[in-house]
Amino acid sequence: MRHTECNNQNVMSLLLRFLLDKGVLRHRPEEAMCEHIESFRREEDSMPMHKPHLEFHRLDLDKGWATPEGYPSGIQQKILASDIDERRKTGSRSRLLRFEPGVYTTAPFVHDHWEEVYLLSGDLTVGNDAQGQGGESFQAPTYACRPPDVYHGPFKSEHGCMLFEIHYYDESAKQ
Repeated sequence: MRHTECNNQNVMSLLLRFLLDKGVLRHRPEEAMCEHIESFRREEDSMPMHKPHLEFHRLDLDKGWATPEGYPSGIQQKILASDIDERRKTGSRSRLLRFEPGVYTTAPFVHDHWEEVYLLSGDLTVGNDAQGQGGESFQAPTYACRPPDVYHGPFKSEHGCMLFEIHYYDESAKQ
């Protein structure tokens, strides 16, 4: 194995020298690699994602819930990780959202970020009226992915439900 590695290194060295001599490579390979790494670091530093690094840990599903602004009291969220800045339109958020049995919203929602929703447990009805009647009912497991500015809802849950949601701004659109 050592003999093969040595021969591979010799061949690579000869190839690099040949490419340098012929003008195919303008930099020494070490310089090119350093430039590439520095370019990657600059890119990484300019990335707006600042969510915390969280390894696997047990979630306390009895604590840390709050009713989001504009939602009825029977709907609560538990933020898992977030760096979302809705004013600057950057970042992302992951959260759990739960509906108590019989709770419903009365108007459609619309927002300026992407949203992915996974119905973990229970039932969710989409498109009910202001009195909580009608709509299309879904059972877990169900998934939705919505781009910005799409009206969705209203929502209700007959027996209660738990959703996992990811909200994020498309940073690539700003470049």
